[in-house]
Amino acid sequence: ELLVKNNVQTQSGVTIDKSNFDKYFTINGSANYDKQSGELILTPDSVWQAGSATSKTQIDITKNFSISMSVNLGTKPQSQSGGDGLAIGLYNDTPGKVGFGGNGFGIGGLNQAFGFKLDTVYNNAGNSDVAADPIEFEDLLHKDGAFAGFIKHESNTLTTIDGLSQEISAPDGNYRELTFSYDANTKNISVNYDGKFWSYNVGTTFSSDHISLIISAGTGNFNNQHSVIVHSLDATLDSEPVMVKYMDENQASIAPDKMLIDTLNAPYDVTSNEYKIPITGYVLDDTKLPNNATGTFTNSEQTVTYIYKVDQSTLDVKDSTIYTGDKWKPQDNFVSATDVDGNKVDFSQLTVDDSNVDTSKAGVYDVTYTYDGVSSVAKITVKDKQTAVNVHDSSLYVGDTWKSEDNFDSAFDKDGNKVDFSQLTVDDSKVDTSKAGVYDVTYTYDGVSSVAKVTIKNKMDNGNEFSNENDDQKLSINKSNKNELPETGAEKVPIGITLFGVLSIILSLGIFLGRYKIKNKR
Repeated sequence: ELLVKNNVQTQSGVTIDKSNFDKYFTINGSANYDKQSGELILTPDSVWQAGSATSKTQIDITKNFSISMSVNLGTKPQSQSGGDGLAIGLYNDTPGKVGFGGNGFGIGGLNQAFGFKLDTVYNNAGNSDVAADPIEFEDLLHKDGAFAGFIKHESNTLTTIDGLSQEISAPDGNYRELTFSYDANTKNISVNYDGKFWSYNVGTTFSSDHISLIISAGTGNFNNQHSVIVHSLDATLDSEPVMVKYMDENQASIAPDKMLIDTLNAPYDVTSNEYKIPITGYVLDDTKLPNNATGTFTNSEQTVTYIYKVDQSTLDVKDSTIYTGDKWKPQDNFVSATDVDGNKVDFSQLTVDDSNVDTSKAGVYDVTYTYDGVSSVAKITVKDKQTAVNVHDSSLYVGDTWKSEDNFDSAFDKDGNKVDFSQLTVDDSKVDTSKAGVYDVTYTYDGVSSVAKVTIKNKMDNGNEFSNENDDQKLSINKSNKNELPETGAEKVPIGITLFGVLSIILSLGIFLGRYKIKNKR
């Protein structure tokens, strides 16, 4: 139990009492601090526990300091499995760090650590972290006893300093008084405990004038409840912290505080981006900046508060797919935008990077839209067009039945999907099936056109086709009852000669037929 009974004004002007002890010390591990009573139990009476109180700020060892407290090591001696003990220590490292538990007393492993332990369990065997206890106390294994002495962490091992330890009373549930003092002039640390005295010079132990404080206890296989009561703490602490807080407009905390600690009267500056942090869903309200963002550390805590308002910024864009040759502009993919206060933002106020887009070439292109630090990316997918219209030429005759679908073969959309004829636009306005000629029929789908030629021919009366150059006149051979030969302009042959020739032909034909019959009879 740690109880700050007396209100003690430290040399840095800070008053420490039970109401603010946890403001200056961090409670770690199994330790439990009761702010109402000021009681701090470092370990409960259980195995393998480790509890401590560590200073949030460092102590200036260019000045004297001392701490006075009562110590209770528990109720059970070693023979009844009581252990391990309690320690107070100093170390040159970040405040709040805690070392090894058990026989490390929370001090082993800390940089340039030095302390004083009240040890209720003798360890006759060490390890790489903690050395064995001094041989002169080996007989404590066989009787109820304890010892106290200085410990030091060096060469990666916590060691009890030889020749300076003394036997002390075994745990019996009673409090005993302890003072731990440092003289800045001589650099001696002196300890008085239960009427006995220890002293050690730490002149070469610490490489810094600012060190951290720890009060700790631990248990292992053996256990006890360990507690202390602090009567006074007199030290020159580093300055009181500057707390940087992050609040919304309703004064609710929206991010962890930042704490700055330095020496008294040192300057501080929390105007950089390290402290003006981004917070998801919020934006810093530049109209409500704190007027104490720069200053000096004092012996009183200071608070710098940054006010954030809800960030109503939006920038919505959409992806799209187009085809090579299509018209496109960045505004096609813009949906909406608002500023931090929720006001609508016009597209003209955005910055757009569309430098990579090439609508003549298939590919996927990123377009970045930016407004007031908010960016969104739209993906523009450019595909090759597969649109096609396939038709064929044809011929027919005047009067034949014809429709435009007769010359259609197939059509496909830009994705290569088959298109029904009904989806095409057809221009067959010039076709006249009652009149010979060659006519163009245009079939169009989604900007792609194909032309089929329809040839219409004339027919002759006997079924043979015939057409003149103009395709608008029919030529026919007229028959009459007279068997006239065409006049050639030559002289006419006398009729007598003509009849003689005809009779000669008939006579020759008769002789030939008569011979043919006689031959067949044979």
